[in-house]
Amino acid sequence: MNLILTIILTIIFSFLILFFFSVFFLSRIFVPNLGFKRSKIPRELPKEFEEAIIKLKKQSKNKDDYAKKIYNYLGKRFHGEPADVWEEMPFIFVKNINKLWNKKKLHCNQLNYLYRIALIKSKLFKEQDIKILHRTYMLNLHQILKVNIGKTKEKWVKIDLFAKNYGYGFGRSMPKFFNPFKHWKKHKRKISSVLLNFFPGFFSGLYYIFKNYIFKRIF
Repeated sequence: MNLILTIILTIIFSFLILFFFSVFFLSRIFVPNLGFKRSKIPRELPKEFEEAIIKLKKQSKNKDDYAKKIYNYLGKRFHGEPADVWEEMPFIFVKNINKLWNKKKLHCNQLNYLYRIALIKSKLFKEQDIKILHRTYMLNLHQILKVNIGKTKEKWVKIDLFAKNYGYGFGRSMPKFFNPFKHWKKHKRKISSVLLNFFPGFFSGLYYIFKNYIFKRIF
């Protein structure tokens, strides 16, 4: 009995180490736009995206106004779904701008990438006006932005497009750990469905990393 218990505890402990190592370290190395370095801004954008940037820039009074307008525009076209993070796991490795543009549901790093592109391409913002931050959300790595919307004096606001679908508007972000259950109920999400998708999603992500990065370098 003691041997069985020891084996079970060893398996659980080993999995927890693997999980936290993968989520908070491996993901920063292998997942596009989630790494320690910033991804380059693409030269060419989907026509619709490029036209929206030009149009909203013309309609904007200043940096602050543009930041809000492009936030609302992208927030209507795309959305994040915290409960589906693990279900949509393989797509987190997609970085092609055209593939991202044709997908409605995106991961936090992908949404932030689109928002960052929109800011830089407007020429109202520079890279130093954008900070990329990471925090823990529901035992996962969550990325948000802080953007300087001030003209003469610095004025930093939080940007979390992933949270907009859950009622957190411009200047607000997801809670640091867990989302209130009222939001889960509103979006008809059950913890059981998240747990069912967790293991397949987690191991599919690991498989993708080993298959497309590690194995290719070895063999």
